[in-house]
Amino acid sequence: MALAGRLDDLLPEDAVVMLHGPGGGAYWSGLLAIFGTGRRLLPVGLETSARDRAKLHAAHRVDAIVETDPGAAWVDASVEVDLHDQRHLHVDAASTPLDSGGIDRLGRGGTASLLLRSSGTTGRPSVALRTAAALDRVSRTLVDILELRDEDEILATLPMQHAYGIEHGVFAPMRAGAMVRHQAGFDLGPGVEALGNGVTVFPGVPVTLEAAARVGRRGSALRLAYSAGSSLPASVREGFEAAWGCPTGNLYGATELGTITFGLGGDDRVVDGVSVRVASVVDEDAGETPVTSDTGSGELVVRSDAMFAGYQDTRDARVEPGRRIDGHFRTGDLGTVHEHGRVEITGRAKIQFDVGGLKVNPAEVESILMEHPAIREIAVVPLPLTETVTRVR
Repeated sequence: MALAGRLDDLLPEDAVVMLHGPGGGAYWSGLLAIFGTGRRLLPVGLETSARDRAKLHAAHRVDAIVETDPGAAWVDASVEVDLHDQRHLHVDAASTPLDSGGIDRLGRGGTASLLLRSSGTTGRPSVALRTAAALDRVSRTLVDILELRDEDEILATLPMQHAYGIEHGVFAPMRAGAMVRHQAGFDLGPGVEALGNGVTVFPGVPVTLEAAARVGRRGSALRLAYSAGSSLPASVREGFEAAWGCPTGNLYGATELGTITFGLGGDDRVVDGVSVRVASVVDEDAGETPVTSDTGSGELVVRSDAMFAGYQDTRDARVEPGRRIDGHFRTGDLGTVHEHGRVEITGRAKIQFDVGGLKVNPAEVESILMEHPAIREIAVVPLPLTETVTRVR
């Protein structure tokens, strides 16, 4: 790929490259080029605020920016390396075809790494560092549990700059040789049209499955749908299955860990390479120490072959492993591990809540709004509207 060669010629081996813009073919091409040269990838979508984008850029001292949409380019960003005699390199999917066989032609794909924003487990957003080996393990697990094949066609509507989107809309399909049909978000009309015309696998969130269940088309090619981001209500799962006539599952995962559990019909089981235990919920501020057990209820703690290297919020910072106990990562999720291995999510051990499959930290929203001179006091709370829809109030 020409882009990979240019990156390799101009950037140091430890460079951080920001991939900026919407998902789709150009995003795939840019991602493959950056990973193929062994560089560190920092994906940033158009939904990221200018403030957050600038903070990420400064914290990780971005060496170069690859744009996936020239019309939405970050034109005034400062970078260390000029590409194409500009401050950014634009990649065009039409002129840069994907070649999965040449991804690692420089022999450095194993040294590549990925920086992904995470809600963290402390209530403070952090940046998770994922190694190439961990990402490879995630993709192999997904191909196995979803039984992905090269004849599959996957509808990718999730932001590819988030863990769920990039793992299920890029890495797993690429490993399986499957086709991806990309849409920027799930709009009911075009989304249902795609589901009824050739799509075989649909990764979504509860609200998208609930919407699509209202206008199902039995007899389509759809063979599997599943949800992640927050627990899928049984009524929504059953409604989608009835409307589309296909098995519908629930997947539990984390940016730091990859896929943890997956199951159809509410029978969520731990995937291979993952250990899930429960830690007792105690008053740690008073010096009490959590105790872990194989079964029971409490905070879910997880060890995974795909576990992240740690949090790295700035380029020069030491990688922090995050909160762990007995070698297991503390997810901040409350749940129950049953005797026969079924895992049930029951809530959160922290103040965050889910909106459209994304984690919202009310303290972070409050701090930003408090910068407005007309606001003296504020409290941000979740406003549940239905089983699958929550708004910020």
